[in-house]
Amino acid sequence: MIENLSLWAEQIIVAVIIATIIEMILPNGNNKKYIKAVIGVYVLFTIISPIFR
Repeated sequence: MIENLSLWAEQIIVAVIIATIIEMILPNGNNKKYIKAVIGVYVLFTIISPIFR
């Protein structure tokens, strides 16, 4: 149980770090809001992934 919780927290941290790096390197433009939405969905699915297991 603790191992699963630890793995889940690790996945969330990695997802947020990846999302932050991607947002930092994105150029300002029309596509930025769409890419941020996709990143948000990715982080959201990472957070709720234990429900689907």
